[in-house]
Amino acid sequence: MKKKVLSAVIALSLALSFNFGVMASPSNGQADKTSDLERQIESMDSSIETLMHKISTNKDDIANSKKELEKLSKDIEKCKKDIASKTEVFNKRVRAVYISGLDSYASIILESKGLSDLVERIDSVSKVMNFDKKVMTELKNKQEEMKTKQVAANEKNKKMIALKAENEKKLASMENEKAKVQAQVKDLEKKQEEQRQVAQASTSSSSSSSSKSSSSRRMSRGSSSIVPSSKNGGSVVGYAQSFLGVPYVWGGTSPSGFDCSGFVQYVYAHFGVGLPRVASAQQGVGTSVPKSQLQPGDLVFFNSPASHVGIYVGGGQYIHAPRTGDVVKISPLGYRSDYSGAKRVR
Repeated sequence: MKKKVLSAVIALSLALSFNFGVMASPSNGQADKTSDLERQIESMDSSIETLMHKISTNKDDIANSKKELEKLSKDIEKCKKDIASKTEVFNKRVRAVYISGLDSYASIILESKGLSDLVERIDSVSKVMNFDKKVMTELKNKQEEMKTKQVAANEKNKKMIALKAENEKKLASMENEKAKVQAQVKDLEKKQEEQRQVAQASTSSSSSSSSKSSSSRRMSRGSSSIVPSSKNGGSVVGYAQSFLGVPYVWGGTSPSGFDCSGFVQYVYAHFGVGLPRVASAQQGVGTSVPKSQLQPGDLVFFNSPASHVGIYVGGGQYIHAPRTGDVVKISPLGYRSDYSGAKRVR
């Protein structure tokens, strides 16, 4: 009898173990896949931020080019008027105007008094004509130079408009791809939630295990808890933590919404440290720090060139603005397989 009871208990234990394994394994696999997809979104957000920055720069360049073209057009028109005016004046004006009030080259010669006076007048006329010719040539050369600049500026403007259109096309494509990945994340999260509910309804053991899995999942995605910081870099970390919960916003650079690099830039600007706008550029400043020597306040980067950046807070964790739909939070550094280095900028 005892053997039968023992056999039944063992069989039941094995069954429960098997059932839990079947349920837990897909859940863990889905959690890993969700984390991978979230990192894809994070990377896409970085690419979108970069494209938005490029488009913004394109717009500024196009605006400046438009001003340059308008100025060149006005200068060319002014030059044309100057040439017309000078031509009219030079056809009448000669040095004799200032001497005898005569108003043409011909009148200077016709009014000459004797041969020597004629020679002198012809010489004067020659000098005036040469001067007039020089002035006219300079004006025409200036006009041609401006026209050449205008052609070059027009070509440059066309290229900038085409580049802006190309970047906008890339942006639309990237946003479309990101929307697909976000849909996959939501689908996986829905399935995970369904599995957790089934697990909780099955046994107290699986419920406990599911609770641990849920806790682990939350840890992988970060939290809003305050992490005590060391004295070194503590002021930076403390200030950064004051923005916990601020929503992620593409191109965000203020407490109303941050993207990853905008958050880091804003925090360090508060301490008088100027940083570039995007993560890949921020990766190029400061002093490199080995992972084993990280201190609170160091910048931590992911992917190379960097597509994401955060601020190390100590205890193997960092604070960052992760991705669309998320908020500024603290996450563990250890689970990031795409970690690519750290920089100390203070």
